[in-house]
Amino acid sequence: MAKAWSKNKKIGFGVGMGVLAVFLVVMLVGNIVYYWWVYPYIWYKRIGFSVENKKCEAGHVVFVGDSITDGCDLDTYYPGLNAYNRGIAGDTTDGLLKRMDISIFDLDPSVVVLLIGTNDYERSYDHSNEHILSNYRKILQQIHVKSPSTKVVVQSVYPIADVSFHDHYKYGHGHIKDLNFGIAALCDEFGYVYVNVFSLLEDEDEQMDMRYSEDGLHPNEAGYKLISAYLSPVIYAQLA
Repeated sequence: MAKAWSKNKKIGFGVGMGVLAVFLVVMLVGNIVYYWWVYPYIWYKRIGFSVENKKCEAGHVVFVGDSITDGCDLDTYYPGLNAYNRGIAGDTTDGLLKRMDISIFDLDPSVVVLLIGTNDYERSYDHSNEHILSNYRKILQQIHVKSPSTKVVVQSVYPIADVSFHDHYKYGHGHIKDLNFGIAALCDEFGYVYVNVFSLLEDEDEQMDMRYSEDGLHPNEAGYKLISAYLSPVIYAQLA
């Protein structure tokens, strides 16, 4: 009986280790595929912006951000607004600091609409609010110094739902509201406009309202319509 128990124990241990190994391999492959896609795309977009900027006119509105901005069709949701889209899916505050010229300063915009920070919770080497806010300060400081006539509209970081396709984003659940308080304080400090879109999109659990998103992270058509209706008057007020 003791030998049989020992044998079964070894088999159980072996099966457990096998399951763990498969899990680790799946996680590793998933991350490799994810980053294999993200980084080349970011560089592709940066190069594209450099080429496009040569044909762009100064004095327009520039939307800057990550996939939420990248996936927003400005002609559809902001018709009649002379605007350029400088969103890059997967980008972080660290990434934006490396492309300030091609995304903002080369365009000499009248208004910048900024939304960045969600991916910091998933991809940044330091996903603390302190790190994100430090980068936000650098971003706003650069605009303040290099383009003092440019007005800035800063959107709050949006809520995330538990059904979000990437578990790492869930770290942001308990931190996004505090992050947004910090972003709002920085906007007050620099004299820029802060827009609380988080409250517009949250449900009773302070997560993304699934009426406005398919994956718990990115707005769907209804979400983009709601956001643009809320944001457009703020942007036009800055243009007046």
